[in-house]
Amino acid sequence: MFDRIRDEQLTVVVSDVVLFELRGAPKHVVNLLKSVQQSQVERVRESQLSLDLSDMYIAEKVVGRISLLDRRHIALATLNRVDVLVS
Repeated sequence: MFDRIRDEQLTVVVSDVVLFELRGAPKHVVNLLKSVQQSQVERVRESQLSLDLSDMYIAEKVVGRISLLDRRHIALATLNRVDVLVS
């Protein structure tokens, strides 16, 4: 997949949640993101709307009892119309 990113066929959407999780990630994982050209990276930020949507996913039984961070990823991907969420 990273070959396709480097060939400029994809955009990597990075959120505050991703950056938070990367703080504890192995160096080779962090380096994968660093290897993507900045022109191919789109940064999105959490908002009250994304946090509320994350909570609504549980209340409306859209998702099961997954982790809070996973729900936040899904909410941000939904609001930013991300086609593929990779974990």
